[in-house]
Amino acid sequence: MRTSKAALFGFLMAAVITYYNFTFFARLSEEPNRGAGDEEALATEPEVHLKADNSNSKESSAMGGETEKAEQQPEADNSNSKESSAIGVETEIAEQQPEADNSNSKESSAMFETTIGSSPLVSTVHCVGETFTDKAWAHRSCEFTNICFDRKRKDFVLFKPEASSGHQHQGGTYVSSSSSYDLSLSLGGINPRWNWGINGGIEKLKWFPRILNGPLIEDYHRMEDVTLIPWHCMNGLNVGHLLWDDFLPLYTLLGMFSLEQTKLFIVRHILDEPLWATCEFNPSRNKGKCEANFEKWFKIMGVGAPFFTNKTLHEQVPVTSNYLCFDRAVAGLGLLTDHGDKLHGWAQKDYEISNNIGRGRIMWEFRSFMLENLKIDSLSLPKSKPRIITVSCHSSNDSRRSLSFDKQVKILRERLGGDDSDVVINQVKFAEYSVEEQAKIAIESSVMITAVGGGAVTATFLPKGATLVLFFPFDNNHQKGTAARLDWDYFNNAAYMRTHWFPIETMNEDESLTALADLVAHELQIISSHH
Repeated sequence: MRTSKAALFGFLMAAVITYYNFTFFARLSEEPNRGAGDEEALATEPEVHLKADNSNSKESSAMGGETEKAEQQPEADNSNSKESSAIGVETEIAEQQPEADNSNSKESSAMFETTIGSSPLVSTVHCVGETFTDKAWAHRSCEFTNICFDRKRKDFVLFKPEASSGHQHQGGTYVSSSSSYDLSLSLGGINPRWNWGINGGIEKLKWFPRILNGPLIEDYHRMEDVTLIPWHCMNGLNVGHLLWDDFLPLYTLLGMFSLEQTKLFIVRHILDEPLWATCEFNPSRNKGKCEANFEKWFKIMGVGAPFFTNKTLHEQVPVTSNYLCFDRAVAGLGLLTDHGDKLHGWAQKDYEISNNIGRGRIMWEFRSFMLENLKIDSLSLPKSKPRIITVSCHSSNDSRRSLSFDKQVKILRERLGGDDSDVVINQVKFAEYSVEEQAKIAIESSVMITAVGGGAVTATFLPKGATLVLFFPFDNNHQKGTAARLDWDYFNNAAYMRTHWFPIETMNEDESLTALADLVAHELQIISSHH
């Protein structure tokens, strides 16, 4: 009986061991299949975002009827990649969360987002400023919808609807359309010293997106809720040029199409052959100065330094599809500068035509736009005293316009100062202050005194009703014996301030000093009566 029980117990134990061994090895044999299934699932996940087969996607080139086959871009692992935001600050892309359907997933940063788009995309064009002349392109500004950056070819493209005809001959009559795809414009403000003509430098600014016939039918990335501005900087070396030949035209361009309140995505266009006095013309000398000015001043446009360029955009926004598309874009600064097709006041002929008549409201709104971006609120002169006279000394690198104003300050303090006076006179070297500090000093000033030139840009922030006194070289023009009232066309049409001009050559003579003191006293009386 004992032997039978022992045998039965041994049989049961062997059965249990056999069962567990079978189960264990069976699980081991199933593990590779599960892993292979996971790998296959991972391999097919990108198809949610990008179609695996684009073999039938074609683009027709408007240049020669060529057809291009869109090459599939490999899906990369961007979980730790970074995007440069529109203000030039790198921000991490949010890590992708696993979802059953990621077709609407977004890559986000502090300033912009991109989404995956797959619907057929067609572009539209709307241009203004037509003059029906050979130079019409320099007058023209355009708004685009559904414009895309081709990351392979590093240029912007439009997708022309097949039914669109644009400019065409009909019955022998030339038909012109503001919605034509057969146009051109100037990417930046024009410096007349670059010269017109076929071989002139100005022609290098002539631009228009490349046209592809038919809609975009392959997948693309879309930049969300921004206005794209392709832009060529005229002269970033000089703050005056930067403000009045770049920022003011950019603001004017946005206002044309009611886009001044939108978020901006500015792409600086770098020419293959740089123009004279531009940032790229003499890189060893100019590049650092431009970058410093961009870093300091671009914030007044509501964005940071324009680190995006047509040469580097394909690397700076890490998307997997070839096309990076924008809902809207504007371009065409040509003659929107404060001086138009003339110099700033160096030549006598510059004074024959004003480029800013009736532009006073835009100038005031531009000032408010800049202060809003600096988060500074000021509409008019403070009603409370004291009245502040700000004297901008040594505002220019030009020795002839680098003025201390010591004698002017002395006579103003004698006439208007004193212990019981409500007038305060401050000498300031604005270059030593941040943009925000400069703006705050200006908006608290009843009167500002400065030399003409780039150093006078801070006067743009003066409050409504303030007085500006500009000292200019009377015998320092390119045509000897004539005055150089630089930027006269801007200040004489900025209706929110009262502008006066004094020659530098006689500024320290008694008669001129007395005239200045009398003028400032009179201006303070006007200001007090209105405020």
